[in-house]
Amino acid sequence: MWHATEAPARLGLLTAALLLTATAALRAQTTWYVDDDAPSDPGPGDPGLSDPLENGSPQHPFDAIQEGLDAASAGHTVLVLDGTYTGIGNRDLDFHGKAITVRAESGPQSCVIDCQGRGRGFFFHSAETGAAIVEGFTITGGYVSGSSGAALLCSLRSAPTIRNCIITGNTAQGQWGGGISCIGNSNPVLTDCIISANAAASGGGISSENSSPAFIHCTIAENTVQSSGGGISCGGGRPTLVNCTLVANEADSGGGIRCSSGLPVLIGCLIAVNTARSLSGGGMYSSGAPMLVNCTIADNVAYDYGGAIYCFNSHLTLSNCVVWNNAASIPGLVLWWDSELTISYSDVENGQAGVYVAPNCTLHWGDGNIAGLPRFADPASADYLLTGGSPCIDAADNAALPADGFDLDGDGDTLEPLPVDAAGNPRLVDDPGMPDAGNGTPPLADMGAYEFQGQTCFGDLDGDNQIALSDLAALLSNYGMADGAVYGDGDLERDGDVDLADLSALLSVYGSQCP
Repeated sequence: MWHATEAPARLGLLTAALLLTATAALRAQTTWYVDDDAPSDPGPGDPGLSDPLENGSPQHPFDAIQEGLDAASAGHTVLVLDGTYTGIGNRDLDFHGKAITVRAESGPQSCVIDCQGRGRGFFFHSAETGAAIVEGFTITGGYVSGSSGAALLCSLRSAPTIRNCIITGNTAQGQWGGGISCIGNSNPVLTDCIISANAAASGGGISSENSSPAFIHCTIAENTVQSSGGGISCGGGRPTLVNCTLVANEADSGGGIRCSSGLPVLIGCLIAVNTARSLSGGGMYSSGAPMLVNCTIADNVAYDYGGAIYCFNSHLTLSNCVVWNNAASIPGLVLWWDSELTISYSDVENGQAGVYVAPNCTLHWGDGNIAGLPRFADPASADYLLTGGSPCIDAADNAALPADGFDLDGDGDTLEPLPVDAAGNPRLVDDPGMPDAGNGTPPLADMGAYEFQGQTCFGDLDGDNQIALSDLAALLSNYGMADGAVYGDGDLERDGDVDLADLSALLSVYGSQCP
């Protein structure tokens, strides 16, 4: 028979059992939820005012990302629901060396970490490996002074994985790496990220010192600095960029990139419309030993020397590249003060004369170099795809293509030649209408960052897939047009006017049929 005096004891046992059950459930949990405005949260958007029952469950999520990081164990996921995350616990985020994934629910357009000018987004300093993953966030409003890396700082041999993030509007005041800083032999891998509109003293988008980070299919744009390396500043190590776009960055020197030392590798990259405001190296200022393969370096500007690349005590290698329409008092490629350039299978404006070689420098002008108009699709719209008839098509050296070490096509073969171009299209595509002028067994690669896919037909102004009288008539009706002529007007050379060079180009393909 049950007696009333037994109630407190039985109630205590029941409470203990419930607590043990809840604790066991939390211990079994492998996904931890974070929501800045959950229904049970009395202070939406305020991590200082929380759901009293919050435990990282779907019903009672944490309201600060760091709470999820602290609760998670190796192999766990912290799932951050859509929202804008601010305040303590949502900046200066620290993995503490854990191999966990922090992922935004719906991607960077819907999930924002706003540091509000009071710190950085993430700080990796505990030798994190590639199993420490950040995915799908916009990181903005980072501000540091007296330190580097306003959005992300990787130090002390950390090597996290960063995917599909937008890193924008961050500032390292008087320091390095407005967006990202890698120091102390840190080697993160960033894939499909946008690093834009960040500011610093050096390395507006990225700073890498004695480290070897990798950037895969990233866009580095509109970053600015007070001194050098508008997009990237690197010294020491072997930073690698594969199929990246560096455009519209600004610096005093090295508008796109400043390499003070080290062995940076750029593969399949577009370096365009960058500016060195007061010194040299519109696209790149090099004092190290960079290697560029299948890069397009075009429309960069320097106030002083080297609109494309300025080398000072540098050893530079270019293979399968296009160097075109760069501006400076001495434009193009400039070798200055004990510098050495080895170049092959590349399209260089004005050919060998487009390389300025100071007396104490050395130029190794290799096989396969040309000086033909590359016939970009529309540089005015930052479209540097090749169009039909470009002399860069099937003219590169297959042997210069590096192995697909990052497995860009996901087929498990990391020994095959790099299979895709900067646009993600197949790299080895044959154009039956062009001679195989490059080196290797066909299909041969094209020069530059982009492989011609056969979608355009050079000279076909009316889109009927043949070069005929109607196209000639269209060009002649605009003959003499200047200051703003476009391809459809007959500006086949894409220099802003319709003149004899355009007429000659059309006549060279007149009567041909598009595939």
